[in-house]
Amino acid sequence: MTHDATPSRASAPATGLYCRGCGKPLELAPRTGGSATTPPAAPPTTPPTTPPPDAHACAHCGKTFDPHAPHTYDRVGPRRRRRDLVVGLACAVVLAGAAVGAAVGLAQMRLTSFESAFGAHLAAGLAIGVVASVLAGRNQSRVATSLLLVASTLAIWIGLFMALDDGYRAWQRMPEPPDEAFNDGAAPIAALVLGWIPGALVTAIVFVAAWLVSRDREAAPPTATTG
Repeated sequence: MTHDATPSRASAPATGLYCRGCGKPLELAPRTGGSATTPPAAPPTTPPTTPPPDAHACAHCGKTFDPHAPHTYDRVGPRRRRRDLVVGLACAVVLAGAAVGAAVGLAQMRLTSFESAFGAHLAAGLAIGVVASVLAGRNQSRVATSLLLVASTLAIWIGLFMALDDGYRAWQRMPEPPDEAFNDGAAPIAALVLGWIPGALVTAIVFVAAWLVSRDREAAPPTATTG
């Protein structure tokens, strides 16, 4: 009884790859004499050249993709994007509400020194902003990612403004406050008007770091087995 030594040409599912055209799962078609990602060996006399792209086509819409080029395919499908949209929207609303609630709650505590009021508000704003930025970097929905970035910037902005405003109020409530506690009212106003700038900067730094880590974890191209 003999066996055919030629590998099967049947398409092998490439788990984790989705078409950027129709969103359907992509497949890699093995080639004769090697795997889908290994080009045939060149003759010894042929000078070394750059191998052509490992092009494949979506079986549903025909859009081409290269498993070695992440920009030609998606790592998540429509179901994951819908789930991330719902989760991202919920997180953005909760974190934005938490930023406002933390500011109001800390202001009602009537902290007794500038340092304690400033540090409490700023720490709360930064903590909420960092969480929102990390969630944005891991989210696959563009709408949810945008809202999470807005929530992060808003949280840090509110935290910075309340840190200065409530800090000066706490300073003025001290027994025999110095004149400096009443002289500099421009700092809270500046934070209210321009506080979005440091908020957006911190948000961008954390978001890019989280996005790079998330991308690196999913960067390895898949391979198709030959039957």
